[in-house]
Amino acid sequence: MDVYHQALIQNFKGFTDGELCAIAGESECAHRALMKGMRSIGDLMVSATPELNEDEIKSHFVAIGDLLTHLPRYAEALFENAGNADYEIKRREKIKSDTGKTKLHEIVVMLDSLGK
Repeated sequence: MDVYHQALIQNFKGFTDGELCAIAGESECAHRALMKGMRSIGDLMVSATPELNEDEIKSHFVAIGDLLTHLPRYAEALFENAGNADYEIKRREKIKSDTGKTKLHEIVVMLDSLGK
């Protein structure tokens, strides 16, 4: 299984509202940090110093290449987690809002029937 699918949270319904907010916030921050870090590595690669010997440079590039192979999938999973957590929060808020409207409607109907 790909790391994206291992990092991706599949079911948000079991989380509390507080946990969802934490997941959304932490996932967004981690996504931003990973993407910014990958950009920084690219910038550093462009400005590598000539004092490094060829073996050190190769070793760094291999390590960076390995990192860059895996990090984008983690970053995308975190970004997906943030979006899914936000969606679940909004879905719950809508249910709460709709439930409140339904209760209000029931009260109005009951009051109307009492007045007749």
